[in-house]
Amino acid sequence: EPTPEPTPEPTPEPTPEPTPEPTPGTESPVWVNEFHYDNQGADENEFIEVAGIAGTDLDGYSLVLYSSGDSGHYGTINLTGTLEDEGNRGYGAIKFDIPSSIETGLQNGAQDGIGLVNPDGECAEFFAYEGSFTANAGSGVGGGSACDGVEGQDIGVFEQNSSATDSLQRTGTGYYGPDFQWVGPVNNSAGFINTDQDFDDPVPTPEPTPAPETFLFSKAVLVGEVPSDFYDRDADYPTWRDTDEDCKSDRHEVLQAQHIDDDSSNPLVFSSSGCSVLTGKWQDPFDGSFYYNASDIQIDHVVALYESHISGAGATGDNAWTAEEKVNFANTGNKVAGTLPETSNQFLAVGGATNGPKGSSDPTEWMPPLSEYHCTYLKKWVEVKHLNDLYFDENEYNFIKAEEANCDDSPLPTLPANGDGGGGGGGGGGDAPEGSVFINELHYDMVGVDTDEYVEIAGPAGTDLSGWKLEFYNGNNDSLYDQISLSGVIEDAGEGYGFVVAESSQIQNGAPDGIGLIDQNGDCAELISYEGTMSPTDGPCSSFTSNDIGVIQSNSTPPEDSLQKTGTGTVSSDFTWVGPVTKTKGTQNADQTFGTEPTTFVVTASGLDYIIDGVMHATITVKRGQTYIFDVSDFANAHPFRLSTTSDGAWNGGFAYDNGVTYVNQGTITWTVPEDLTNSTMYYWCTLHPGMAGSGVIQVID
Repeated sequence: EPTPEPTPEPTPEPTPEPTPEPTPGTESPVWVNEFHYDNQGADENEFIEVAGIAGTDLDGYSLVLYSSGDSGHYGTINLTGTLEDEGNRGYGAIKFDIPSSIETGLQNGAQDGIGLVNPDGECAEFFAYEGSFTANAGSGVGGGSACDGVEGQDIGVFEQNSSATDSLQRTGTGYYGPDFQWVGPVNNSAGFINTDQDFDDPVPTPEPTPAPETFLFSKAVLVGEVPSDFYDRDADYPTWRDTDEDCKSDRHEVLQAQHIDDDSSNPLVFSSSGCSVLTGKWQDPFDGSFYYNASDIQIDHVVALYESHISGAGATGDNAWTAEEKVNFANTGNKVAGTLPETSNQFLAVGGATNGPKGSSDPTEWMPPLSEYHCTYLKKWVEVKHLNDLYFDENEYNFIKAEEANCDDSPLPTLPANGDGGGGGGGGGGDAPEGSVFINELHYDMVGVDTDEYVEIAGPAGTDLSGWKLEFYNGNNDSLYDQISLSGVIEDAGEGYGFVVAESSQIQNGAPDGIGLIDQNGDCAELISYEGTMSPTDGPCSSFTSNDIGVIQSNSTPPEDSLQKTGTGTVSSDFTWVGPVTKTKGTQNADQTFGTEPTTFVVTASGLDYIIDGVMHATITVKRGQTYIFDVSDFANAHPFRLSTTSDGAWNGGFAYDNGVTYVNQGTITWTVPEDLTNSTMYYWCTLHPGMAGSGVIQVID
């Protein structure tokens, strides 16, 4: 028999290699681990803590402090010492107080940032709080660092009037700074490893579990929470723009669209420019109240801006909205450009009686007093959040889901855009009056901090400014933000004219902003603007579009310069704005001459009211010995214009004054004011209709 082949021995299984102990990588051995920058009252106990691998020598490391904008790098803290091993964990921490040499302390946002520069002169870390931004040297005293140009991501938590014993801290598990998560404000642990901070392999981020499908009113919605950064309404969500560039702000577009056109006694009335809604009829859907003046109406954001911010508009990281998306949403209800505000379900014309209590509440916290409006309100709420990918928290979702059972499934109606001519026109500019008392010089912006801001008034010498005032308007929302009362008599500075200066510390920088000059009767004598045209929402000048002066100042204008009128004439419209040029504050401007050509007053009528140079019931000033022309060609023989020493002339027992006057019923009336006229006040009146001058008079001066 042949010998059989031997059976081979089985190949042993390979011995597995032992799993190596986790080894820290090559990240920076030092990082910012905790800091405190803001608390109630005066900030105190401000500090920055660095942490890292025990035994690391901090000599050569430095903390660099940044603020967004031009202030840039505002301070540096040079580090010293060695990180001690705390609790045999191989890591330690050291607290560094903010030195007095950094006069501002840790700045409070938004946005600010902290960087760490290593001994090799490299930016080892840079992060931001109260919003992301890119570090730049700016004009700060720090002068720049290795972190210049590095984008700092917002850490997602912030302090705002916190306790002086609180801080923001990194917690979690890992080996290096980026492994941990920022939390707070919580009680500080300055100089020690933070609570809930462990040093081991980082816990991997689990794969996200797909959310269950969630629907409200047949629309897919997002349910959950999203980290948000610091809320700054004015900076991030400014209102109101003019989205369709027709001169009506988005607020006035909503007022026009939601006016109730069922009452002939309360029609929709615009200013003469067509840019502002004045009166009409509106019903607050929250409580059923009616309103008839636009100034009494508030425009409610159905999903309040703060609620929108914490629901996703203020998200951080990859889901962060751009600045443009935030502005679009605040003004049109849609973060994507292209929506007109009047077509959005985000806006409602309401009264303060309901809008105040609502505040920034969600439906679990506030619902309209009228229960019959609940379903419409909730449908609008869902529509806005659905359209803009805003999150519902769990309580909010459950509440609306329960309420949905009480509502029908009818869709919200489509909201149409306003017609092009809805406001009686719009656009254009420069229909405001320009009289013999006018704004002659202006200083509002300059390099550095604005100082010595002022408005100069020019007018005929002897004009009494008692009762006159300046009004200042913010062109972003056409609202009044300041006013200055004028007083005294204009003194003769030469050529029969003089100047009065009104000082201010808060003239806004555009664009655009406006200034109104109001006479002693409360009428608009002049309305100018800079960096664009505007029309105030209310007040004496609301019926006019401003005259844009056509020149501007900026943050590069020298402090000794201003904007001024030059040319020859006697009334505002005779002169031209120039500048910036060297100030002539309180004196006659360079290249300005007050001429002796007769001043012409253009007299028109609206109904049974006289209008002079665009001002109804205007008070005008004349000088003894000078000649004036009254252009009455507008109304033919309908309103014969006369002068008198008696208020309302023959209607009040007086007569038509004829000394030096050549009367016509149509064309131009010429009056040379007698040198020996003893009256300091004269009157104008109509021979056919009483009361057409109203409170208007003619002031007579030397």
